[in-house]
Amino acid sequence: MLVQRQRWDRGTRTFVPAGEPVEVDEAKPTKTGMAVQTPANRFLKGPIPWDWVIRAAKLPGKALEVGLCLWRLKGLHPTRDTVLLSNAELKPFGIGRAAKSRALHALENAGLITVTHHQGRFPSVTVLTSRA
Repeated sequence: MLVQRQRWDRGTRTFVPAGEPVEVDEAKPTKTGMAVQTPANRFLKGPIPWDWVIRAAKLPGKALEVGLCLWRLKGLHPTRDTVLLSNAELKPFGIGRAAKSRALHALENAGLITVTHHQGRFPSVTVLTSRA
């Protein structure tokens, strides 16, 4: 299949034709430079303290689901103690902004996490692994 090659024009902030058409193999996807994470290739990395899971499970609402998402993010970045919890991370669970906020509040009150809020940004969350 022939497609028109395009380039990004910073001035107009759009793609514009860049010259001659190029042959594209439709069966082989083109690499864009960023890996897209689909729900099928997400994972939960442990070990997760069982006491932490039990305490989170006793909390109201979506606290356990939010907590597990926090552990997933912590597993992706093992050298960091603090992670940013985006709304997109919780979308597969059907958890909105308000439920996320309530869950973070419940987890923090239970002593399982600490939360630092930033105006206009996602909260920074530290998962606490030892009981205080």
